[in-house]
Amino acid sequence: MKITNIDKKISFHCARHTFATVGYSLGIPLLTIKKLLGHRDISTTQIYTKVSDEQKIKEMQKFE
Repeated sequence: MKITNIDKKISFHCARHTFATVGYSLGIPLLTIKKLLGHRDISTTQIYTKVSDEQKIKEMQKFE
């Protein structure tokens, strides 16, 4: 945070959300992310993992 001059408190919890979202965008399967985060239920992992607009566009282009 100091190196990038981000003037915001970021918690460990926030880092877990980022890890899940970035991992998912890189193609890591949701079940693998679930295991890496230590979740018992996949629905908890789904809360952590957000789908970016870029991912949505990429997937929709498959219909072309």
